[in-house]
Amino acid sequence: MLRRVIGLLALAALICACTETVTAQNKPNSQKQIDGDTIGPGEYPGKVMNAPGTTGDFVVRMDYYHPKTGGTSNNSLAHAQQQIAQAQARLASARSPQQQASAMRSLQSAQMQLQRAMQGGANTVKDYLDVTLHAAPNMIVRTANPPQAFDEKGNPKKYTSEELKKLKGKYPNMAGYEADISAVQVGSTVKVTQAFAKKPAAAAPKKDAPTEKEAPAVETHKTQVTTIVVLDEGTGAPTQPGKGNKK
Repeated sequence: MLRRVIGLLALAALICACTETVTAQNKPNSQKQIDGDTIGPGEYPGKVMNAPGTTGDFVVRMDYYHPKTGGTSNNSLAHAQQQIAQAQARLASARSPQQQASAMRSLQSAQMQLQRAMQGGANTVKDYLDVTLHAAPNMIVRTANPPQAFDEKGNPKKYTSEELKKLKGKYPNMAGYEADISAVQVGSTVKVTQAFAKKPAAAAPKKDAPTEKEAPAVETHKTQVTTIVVLDEGTGAPTQPGKGNKK
């Protein structure tokens, strides 16, 4: 729960910052693209725009709502933001489990207020962010539904409880069923879980290894996607050149 709330709060804070770019005509900020490091750890739903390529990077479109410029919901949004800041300060300074629990409840309540302030209604505008995410080397892929199969007559197969248990794979306690990266297709609705990237263990230097100046630069990221759950299948349509699948 804490991971999910922190993730939603990070995205909500970023969304609030993005509302400043909305024009006076209330046009959506629909071309905004950001990196996954910006929103930090947490759980995020969205739609896959570019499937993971050889680099492990992929793009997920995340929808949200923000108040119209000058809309009456701006007051409730500002109040929710203030409540969140106060709860975060209380959580950071908490010294006992009781204080932490109290601050966490306040934080969750404020986060719900922020969600209500941003969702629906005549004074809100739907928008989205395209977020470039980075797959962890051992990213776990799951599907919410078991793979579709057919019997000898061409009818959809009904799995037995034993078959479903087997399809859950080596992580039987996780939601969904075991899958591989091919299940993550363009248009797939997914839920991704981000975590802080683990620093790779330092390898022992080799005699013929290049010097520090000669060593190639390695791109590092603060966060990586550790788990991705495919909620429904995508179209599998090809992506735009240079934006995802690299062969």
